[in-house]
Amino acid sequence: MYTDFIIKNSKLVKVIENGQEEITIPDGVKTIGNEAFSECDLLDSVVIPLGLTSIGYFAFSDCTSLTNITIPESVKRIGHEAFSECNSLTSIIIPKSVKKMGEGVFSGCDKLKIYCEANSKPVGWDENWNSNNLEVYWGANKGNNYQENGLCYLLKNGI
Repeated sequence: MYTDFIIKNSKLVKVIENGQEEITIPDGVKTIGNEAFSECDLLDSVVIPLGLTSIGYFAFSDCTSLTNITIPESVKRIGHEAFSECNSLTSIIIPKSVKKMGEGVFSGCDKLKIYCEANSKPVGWDENWNSNNLEVYWGANKGNNYQENGLCYLLKNGI
């Protein structure tokens, strides 16, 4: 279980890995610190509480088994390479609330499809946020659909 957290001033600084595949970040955490989950290679699912506002640099980098993560609408910033080398991730929804996105956030996530609630890249996102040129679907929404070329698509099981 990942029951051991180091939390300081509502910032999750580090998770002590002990083999659990699923984790729920405690309520009240506002920030996931740099490298907090880095190299937790058995971790496959993370539940992030509403109220979290920031995901730090390399926060989930090299979490090679991570397949399921939901970013809540409260998140405003995702740091450089936050999900780099999470090569088991196949889809992720980025809420409209994300106004800053670092460089190479999903580098090495070759199977990933990115669904963004925003209709186009927000001004505060780094020019190289999608350094792998992964598929990005703009205008996705909580109803699990997105628009492309004037057509509306329904997502089934995140795909």
